[in-house]
Amino acid sequence: MFLVTTRSKHKVLIILSVLSLTVSLFYLLISQKKKVAVALENIFSLDPSSTVVNDKKTDMV
Repeated sequence: MFLVTTRSKHKVLIILSVLSLTVSLFYLLISQKKKVAVALENIFSLDPSSTVVNDKKTDMV
């Protein structure tokens, strides 16, 4: 009985550790995707606006 209980406890601990690792990996992936998406949005949104502002300034001059 003692061996069975320890084995089941070890199995539960292994399963919990694997689940926590997968959850943490998915969280990291999602956060990185959000950061990359925000960075890409900033790049694509700031570059055209800055060039447009620069073009307007050059047109005014």
